Amino acid sequence: MLSSILDNQLIDNYEELNKIKLKKDEMMNNEIDTQYTRYATCPYCGYENWDSWELHLDSGTEIEVDCGKCEKTYLVFCDIDITYCSNKKEG
Repeated sequence: MLSSILDNQLIDNYEELNKIKLKKDEMMNNEIDTQYTRYATCPYCGYENWDSWELHLDSGTEIEVDCGKCEKTYLVFCDIDITYCSNKKEG
């Protein structure tokens, strides 16, 4: 039950942040940031698809996606950037 409550709070906070981001985008000539974002973002309404990883794209591939909010079709291009972290071994 606690997990469900926390999930609902997370969704509410995400939706509020998305509204703020959309307002900011509207103020900047209606341009929505869709380039090299963490999630596939609809260029029509700004909806961020948190399940973008389920698209199973390889780097350099492009597919058509239907927006989960406005239902318009747009293209998603996948760019994968791998980074590494290294630490000293103790002992």
